[in-house]
Amino acid sequence: QAEVLKLRGQVGALRQELSSAAKTNSFANTLANLVSDPVRKELARVQIQQALKVRYAAFIQSQKLSPATAEKLVDLITENEVAKKERLAAVVRGETDVATALQGRESSQMELNAQLQALLGEAGASQLGKQELAAGAFMLMMGINSQLGDLALNPEQSRQFLELVAGAPEAIVREDELDMFRTKEELDAIFQTRFDRSQQMMEQTGAFLSPEQAAAMGVLNSNYWNGIRTQWSLGQQFIYSTFRR
Repeated sequence: QAEVLKLRGQVGALRQELSSAAKTNSFANTLANLVSDPVRKELARVQIQQALKVRYAAFIQSQKLSPATAEKLVDLITENEVAKKERLAAVVRGETDVATALQGRESSQMELNAQLQALLGEAGASQLGKQELAAGAFMLMMGINSQLGDLALNPEQSRQFLELVAGAPEAIVREDELDMFRTKEELDAIFQTRFDRSQQMMEQTGAFLSPEQAAAMGVLNSNYWNGIRTQWSLGQQFIYSTFRR
C-alpha cells in the first residue's frame, strides 16, 4: 500500500505538470525548467538532501559514521537523485532518447554503488542495501497489517514475512517517472516480472499464515498490483498524449 501511494503521488505530480503544460503548449519547457532553472534546481537539491538526512539518520548512527563521512554519503545519493531529474528533463526536451536515459540511469547507479562501497567499505555498503530493503519491507507490512484488521500478522508471522520480502527484491516496484516513457510492451514486461515474483512470494506465505489470513493477503496483493497497473497506464497515457517521441 505504501508503494502504491508513493507511485500514485509520483504519477499524480507528473500528471499535473503534463496537464498544465498541455494547456499552454509548453509541456517540454514546464518540466525541463524544473532542473534547468538554477533556483528551482538548487531548491530541489536542498529538499532531496534534507529528506535523505532523515532517511539515513538511523544508518549513520548505527554505523557510527563520522560527520564528514555522513555528509559525503548524503551528498553522493543526493547528486544521483538530482541527476535522475536532469535525465528526465533531457528526454522531455528531446535532447536524448529514452533508451540512452535509461542506460545512463543504470550506469549512474552502478557508479554510485562503487562510490558507496569505497566510502563505507564492502560490509557497510552491504548493510546499507539491506537496511533500505528492510525499511521498504517494513512499510509494506505495516500497510498490510492496517488493512487486515483482526487478521493482522502476529510478531512471529511479521518476522517471517519480512524475511520473505527481503528475499524477493524483484517483487518490489522501483520504477520512476522515466520508466513511464518506455513502450507499453516494455512496461508490461516489467510489470509481469514483478507480479509473477510477488505471486510466488504470496504462495510461500501459506507456510506461516492461517487460511483466512492467506485469503485476505491474496486479495490485498491483487488490489495492490491492479493499482500499480492502473497508475502506470495513466502515466503513459498522459505522456503519450502530450509528448510524441
